Amino acid sequence: MNKNRDYELLTQRIFQNILNHEGVNNIEVKHNVVLKGLKGQHQIDVYWRYELAGVEYQTAIECKNYSSPVEYNDIRAFESALNDIQNI
Repeated sequence: MNKNRDYELLTQRIFQNILNHEGVNNIEVKHNVVLKGLKGQHQIDVYWRYELAGVEYQTAIECKNYSSPVEYNDIRAFESALNDIQNI
């Protein structure tokens, strides 16, 4: 049993259920995807793509199953990945 993976899959199910009940046009909710950025590829725990009011959105979710606050460097690394991927 991988507690981190289970946490990521739970997060994916939560967002999938939100989409199913809120009337948002769900395009996809995926677990453990690799997205191409300008400078490299980035692993994303949960990737959510949907359409609302005719506009398509992409959301990246980084799951951290820690008993203490997330480290600043982890946040900066995720921010850097998002900036490289763009439009997310």
